[in-house]
Amino acid sequence: MYLQKLFNKIKLSFLLLIPATLIIFSACEVETEEIIREVIKEVPVEKIVTEEVVKEVIKEVPKEKIVEVTKEVIKEVPKEKIVEKIVKEVEIREVPAGIPSASYQSVLRIGNGGEVQFLDAAKSQSGTDIIFSELIYSRLLQYDPSMMNPKPDIAESWTVSPDGKTYVFKIRDDVTFHNGKPLTAADVEFSWRRCRDEIADKGRCKGELNDVVSYSATGKYEFTVTLTNETPVFLPSMAHWALAIVDKDSVASQDTKPIGTGSYKFVEQIPGDKLVLEKYDGYFDKEVNRIRPQKVYIVPIKDAQTRMAALKAGEIDLAVDVPYEQISSIATTPGLQLLSQVDGITASYMTVIFNYREGPMADLNARKAVQYAIDPIAINKVIYQGLGVPSCNPILESHWAYLPFECPERNIEKAKEHLAKAGYGPNNPLKIKYVPENIAVTQKMATVIQQNLADAGIEMEIVIVDSPTWLDKVWFGVDCTTADWPASRCFNGTHKEFDLGDAWYTREPDPDGLMQSLFRADNDRSGFKGNNGMRYFSEDIEVLFDKGKSTTDRAVRAQAYNDIVDIIVNRDVPIVKLQSMPRYFAANQHIQGGFVSPKGYWNAKDWWWVD
Repeated sequence: MYLQKLFNKIKLSFLLLIPATLIIFSACEVETEEIIREVIKEVPVEKIVTEEVVKEVIKEVPKEKIVEVTKEVIKEVPKEKIVEKIVKEVEIREVPAGIPSASYQSVLRIGNGGEVQFLDAAKSQSGTDIIFSELIYSRLLQYDPSMMNPKPDIAESWTVSPDGKTYVFKIRDDVTFHNGKPLTAADVEFSWRRCRDEIADKGRCKGELNDVVSYSATGKYEFTVTLTNETPVFLPSMAHWALAIVDKDSVASQDTKPIGTGSYKFVEQIPGDKLVLEKYDGYFDKEVNRIRPQKVYIVPIKDAQTRMAALKAGEIDLAVDVPYEQISSIATTPGLQLLSQVDGITASYMTVIFNYREGPMADLNARKAVQYAIDPIAINKVIYQGLGVPSCNPILESHWAYLPFECPERNIEKAKEHLAKAGYGPNNPLKIKYVPENIAVTQKMATVIQQNLADAGIEMEIVIVDSPTWLDKVWFGVDCTTADWPASRCFNGTHKEFDLGDAWYTREPDPDGLMQSLFRADNDRSGFKGNNGMRYFSEDIEVLFDKGKSTTDRAVRAQAYNDIVDIIVNRDVPIVKLQSMPRYFAANQHIQGGFVSPKGYWNAKDWWWVD
């Protein structure tokens, strides 16, 4: 109960959310941000104890002076509020003339939950793959820290025709591949053609080009794209990690020795040890490149507890995915900081998915019985330490597309009513199989859900499987165990050996990107896009998706996507959305410049090290 109260009150705005303007390093100004954290705890004392710590550090860089002031006031009040006020200056500084300081860290060590599987960005799928892709490759555009808008990458500017269908991108003339070859618009055309014709269903990039009718290099440094219709989702798609630009002359070795134009170049991958990257001195952003570490190690550490221990021991500098039960420990460890994906636009969310077409879950009343029996509040408390946001709506209140929406509350009597309509009861209980991936958090959630369903008389068997089996039996329905399995496209719509499964999704800045891969069928209505592991299809949904993409009017779009939510939650119930979950990374306090991208991953290429 203490931890729940603790974290329900904590405003984690002290977590490092540094705007892109910090990365660009505008003039040496000093901005002051005040962050208030309120914590409720009982203290067995009769008096107020006040401790004030003031630390002033003065750093000198060429021609400028940077002052950091940290002031911490802690008050303990018996059975009252403890108010902890932290004031910390945030630097806006110019790039030093050389290495920032004598103690500059030349190697940045990132502790990840697994190996980088796909070195070719067009095939990348996991968060680890995508962090690697961010470092190695460039795209036409990238995301800014606003979480909503694209900005230039290798395309320094662009124009749009009056009808909104034709885009002309001006390509930078100073970009080179890691082999020294200059990049031109012809390389962009080749990369897109490869994505559509060669990668196709083996990766994510093809889906980002669904609205494109034609594309071509219309000049050495000019790239022209024509769309089917004006659409608000085109420019954000241009920043997708899978649309990386590659060199046609070296593409044959892209799976083993990738060549990109990013701020780091590939050196080697040592399985079970690390993947080594080296700073590319020819990177086109010369000023920012000066203070980037010379090398980056991506270190696979599957067990989360082991990752946190390695961070605390100084063996790594950044650890992904802090377990919720360790957030308090990390936050209070000297020399460490928490970085969080807390923005409502981008937070990930956890769901329960149904086998929509086969078995007992093909019955709507059976699905509604499960929906009413599950307790999202209990799941949030047990698994996410109260830090999640229980909600049935994939669109959070902070998003521009959100409209007021009432979620069904847990109701055991309604669950039993729907069970009876489906033909189940005390003498004929509903028996289902839940197949979670072999991950601690999903196993724990399965146990809570099992207890929830038992309250309604539903008997749920838990069958824990490893990741390849989960991909095969639950998510895709085909053999995805080979090294070159085509990831989210290997599902073929055949038999799936589960009734319930779990999945989490990374929120995207636009509601179309968020929901289309989940709920939309392929254009021929025979297959299923991206993450539609339920094999769900609705003609009404298809019409609403088309409506949402056909205009830039946000009011019209918001209504279309909220109508989709209403169908999903109240009519068809192909999934039960449980929690919106902030992701937490932990890092050495000297790491600066990080923020969470709209796709849910970190802008690793913009990190730097300070004393």
